[in-house]
Amino acid sequence: LLIVAGRLFFTSDDHPLGQFADLLKEGGSPNNSTFLDNRRLSFSGDAPLVVRFSPLLAFRRASSDFRTWLLFWHYACSFGAELALTGNLATYFQTHTFHLGHSQAGLIASLFGLTNLYARALGGITSDLMAKHWGMRGRLWNLSLCLVLEGVLLIVFSRINSIGAAITVLLIFSNFAQMSNGAVFGVVPYVDPKSIGAVSGIVAAGGSIGGVLWEQLFKLEPHQAM
Repeated sequence: LLIVAGRLFFTSDDHPLGQFADLLKEGGSPNNSTFLDNRRLSFSGDAPLVVRFSPLLAFRRASSDFRTWLLFWHYACSFGAELALTGNLATYFQTHTFHLGHSQAGLIASLFGLTNLYARALGGITSDLMAKHWGMRGRLWNLSLCLVLEGVLLIVFSRINSIGAAITVLLIFSNFAQMSNGAVFGVVPYVDPKSIGAVSGIVAAGGSIGGVLWEQLFKLEPHQAM
């Protein structure tokens, strides 16, 4: 982890358009940017893409935008649900209908997190692909579809009594749960391009809040939790 962090720090750019220092000198403009869809963003004229903001002002802008809080709750329902399930799936397989042993239940539960190897990135990739054809509307449709399928598959999973079917649905559900995470952050940079860091921080906090909230469901009686 430290090696990867070091390589990122010394070899990566600060911004999709290059180094912040260079952009501030050149006064980057959205009109010469191919990575931003000017038709969907509320830029005015040739306003600089990179502007010096105090952290307090950036946070104020981000926290006063209702879209930030919508994505906050979207992330609470995707990453928050992932956190809650990761901590309870093994127990669920041990106590609910299946009554598996510790080793079997732990192995099956680990499959849920295994899809993180590719599915989270896939959510961002599909967001970019849909944006190519339909702009921001495509990104929003991608996010909505991932969240709806995540919810539907979780309900289906909770109703299954066959271990084989449960594993199959769990894997499909896991894919859409992780894709929802990536789909959320496919939208985040477009909420307020001048306060991306503040928006990202608030939205990311939604994952932790969701994890705490959804964890409380498992404190109900075993037959009520799912």
